[in-house]
Amino acid sequence: MNYKEFNKKTVWITGASSGIGEALAVEFAGSGSRLVLSGRDTTELGRVATKCRERSGGSEPSVEAFDIAGHDTFPRIVGRVLNRTGGIDILVNNAGVGQRATALSCRPEVIRKIFDVNFYGPVFLTREILPSMIKHGSGRIVVVSSILGKFHLPGRSAYAASKHALQGYFDTLRTELYGSGIGVTIVCPGWIATAISRNALTADGNSYEKPGMTVTHRMSAEKCARRILRTIATGKREALIGGIEIWGGLLRALLPEQYDRVIRKRGTEFIHQTDIP
Repeated sequence: MNYKEFNKKTVWITGASSGIGEALAVEFAGSGSRLVLSGRDTTELGRVATKCRERSGGSEPSVEAFDIAGHDTFPRIVGRVLNRTGGIDILVNNAGVGQRATALSCRPEVIRKIFDVNFYGPVFLTREILPSMIKHGSGRIVVVSSILGKFHLPGRSAYAASKHALQGYFDTLRTELYGSGIGVTIVCPGWIATAISRNALTADGNSYEKPGMTVTHRMSAEKCARRILRTIATGKREALIGGIEIWGGLLRALLPEQYDRVIRKRGTEFIHQTDIP
């Protein structure tokens, strides 16, 4: 799918080395965007850059590797990217880390790490880029949150809290930016076929690295990426992307006791289920 709205636009994607971020990079490349790809793994970023170059017909993405939890590096990194590109039209805050640990078992430093990556990373990176967008009078901030920013599951206490915090912060930012020419879009993916479970943090901070159970009807990262591009192209403020699971937020809001009853009944199963954020 090709969107002319993105042709020649400079798009910076964090967490671009795999999963939804990789799929977004390829889709934007196919729409003629100039890409900046970020993540920690330079080898994987190089692989994704090659895919994007092939999809675009030769346009070379820029690679800027850094750790989204290293907030003190943001002024230098953003300055370098802005000098190289002249400005960012679309910032996609996609980098994130999952969790597989009960609230009581999860160490404080692991909770802080989850917030450093999932909440403070997007917030502080956006703060560094916004002055440039305001100066140009245009731009869009995209936040890849989760349906767990709308409700909760066992084993995801810090993860769900970080995504709820994202929702509150960027909803507020959208209101504050009204009339500036800068939009804010929050996308909340559901059960998407990515490696988020394998890379999720356990109680002691190690990667989960277990097969566990699987969701039978998962959306592919590629289909999710196409839905996200459509959401951005239409200027929507928010989109929930997935299957029947996206109705969990409505159930939680309308029938909270019934929702909790279902979650309690399947609690242990959810803690170890793969491909759920």
